[in-house]
Amino acid sequence: RFLFLVRDGYATCSSIARWSQHHGQSSSKDNTDWWGVNRRKWQLLVDQLVRPDPQLGNHADTIAGFDDHVSMAAVEWILTMQEGLHLTERCADATLTVHYEQLTRAPRETVADILRFAGLQADQTVLDYAQKTLRPVGETATLELPAVIRNSFDAAMQKLGYRPGA
Repeated sequence: RFLFLVRDGYATCSSIARWSQHHGQSSSKDNTDWWGVNRRKWQLLVDQLVRPDPQLGNHADTIAGFDDHVSMAAVEWILTMQEGLHLTERCADATLTVHYEQLTRAPRETVADILRFAGLQADQTVLDYAQKTLRPVGETATLELPAVIRNSFDAAMQKLGYRPGA
């Protein structure tokens, strides 16, 4: 069984940028943020996932040069959502797609659905905890993204039922 948790791409990218701003650390030797120490995670993502990707691969050198958290997060989101969508197509009966927004709007009901899908009994402690801790998030504005990733981003947004940007 696979749980495919999806979130609006704009909200995800904004969240990653905020995380790096608040939790990133720099020293004279190293920079550590969402992208790892000295962007190691980013380098691996570009080399191992972007370059062979049929949609993004032709722009890998341009993408490798991205240095803003929002654009980098958009690339990670695109690749992750594409893989989740492929998994959903290949293993439809074994995959449950849950939208983060639904999870935060109706935590008790959504977690109960997840537990049922996983073949687990509904646990009142888990349901109460979900109800207590999960809160809806507000709308996120459309973000300015580089042209080389805009079509892939918008296509993934649309396939997941979100409103693509203008």
